[in-house]
Amino acid sequence: MTVTAVRTQGLTKRYGAVTALSDLDLEEFRERIRNEVPDEGNIVIRATNAARCSISFVGTDLAPAGFSFVRVVRENSAPREVAPPTDAIENDFLRAKCGKRGLTIEERHNHTEFEVYFEDDGDRGDEYNFDPVPGATTIGEPIARSDPVIEGDALRQRLRVNLEYRIPGALDSTRRTRRAESKPLQIELTATLHAGLDRIDFDAKVVNRSRDHRLRVALATPLVAAKSLHDTSFGVLERPLAPAEPAGTEDVYPPVPQRTWSAVEGGGMGAAVFARGLYEIEARPAQEGTTLLLTLLRCVGWLSRSDLATRRGGAGPELETPGAQEIGRHDFDFALAPYRGSYLDAAIAQRAAAYSYPPRVFAARAAPAGELTLVRCANPRIAFSTARPTARPGRYRVRAYSISPYPEPAQFRFGAGARVRLVDLAGHRAARTGVRRTRQGELGLELRPFEIVTFDLTLRVNSR
Repeated sequence: MTVTAVRTQGLTKRYGAVTALSDLDLEEFRERIRNEVPDEGNIVIRATNAARCSISFVGTDLAPAGFSFVRVVRENSAPREVAPPTDAIENDFLRAKCGKRGLTIEERHNHTEFEVYFEDDGDRGDEYNFDPVPGATTIGEPIARSDPVIEGDALRQRLRVNLEYRIPGALDSTRRTRRAESKPLQIELTATLHAGLDRIDFDAKVVNRSRDHRLRVALATPLVAAKSLHDTSFGVLERPLAPAEPAGTEDVYPPVPQRTWSAVEGGGMGAAVFARGLYEIEARPAQEGTTLLLTLLRCVGWLSRSDLATRRGGAGPELETPGAQEIGRHDFDFALAPYRGSYLDAAIAQRAAAYSYPPRVFAARAAPAGELTLVRCANPRIAFSTARPTARPGRYRVRAYSISPYPEPAQFRFGAGARVRLVDLAGHRAARTGVRRTRQGELGLELRPFEIVTFDLTLRVNSR
């Protein structure tokens, strides 16, 4: 409860506002009551903030298109004592510790080791194309590294380390070499392991002071692969690690687009990188494995240039864009998920969606038993794209698609009492053969490789 008193000529007028878990904007409040307070009046603000706490847990089997309910219960028993980590963090699946260039990650079941570090290259390109600086050396080892800070409890363990690099401040006037003058590039890397979760999350806070360069985070894997996997809109693309294309206007550009994840597989294992808002990645063959390189920053000063080595001619107006040098602080989120088998067996698409699009949390006054869901599908190779209400009350549009290159059987189970029809992408009724409906209201069909299916659902609207 927040109480504000306004005193005017010996009288007191009180304004009460129930604003649990919110902050009072004093300037906005003064402006709102300015006309009610005479010049000789005084404004006295007394505020009581509600108690706040942070509750963390690992959510499992959440409703893909609906609401899952969790009840918070006070437990009077003493918290379980957990020995603080020493030089590493670990859970049942992974173990992470500091390495020479960054962090080393061990997959504990197969004792497979990965490395996470950073690479910086000179970039004489523009906003369309990366263009390497001839003869420039990639910078991959920090000049300084702090001692790791490790903290943890029964649910979550974190390791934080500060890395500092010295990189050239910019290109020289010829734009063919990097200047000898260097500037610091600082990265605070935090790795987080959650109990029962078979992935490791990273947060990289970067302070960039240099121009004309590209910064990437590298995941070195021991997996020997001939192709890489990348998600795209309603599908998964396979790309060879050694692409062969005829000569054209542009040279072959090894980095490729992704939406939320990319992976490589080999020897019965795979490694996937998940990302939030990072859409370019490269899979690079290494001497004993494959390295995935996720682009964090491309710092360039031109919209387009006509003097690139990797492209013949310009791609747009030759305008300077100093803001594209990305000077300042940046925060990046990404994750590593080793797995066994194929990306289909490991449900990588669903795990990437769970990371890249975290669930939203609401406080409910009363929670029904179980969950409120629009639709579910037991086949893990079927992913949900969207679920949104339409203009009509109780009516929703839900879209799902197959992430498999093979035909996939799908049995869709809907909310109680739902009326369902198949529609196309524009919302018009779609005619389709092979649809099987059960007495329980389930709908079964076989999806073609990467096929999209859209449902129009009407639920019973409670009039009370």
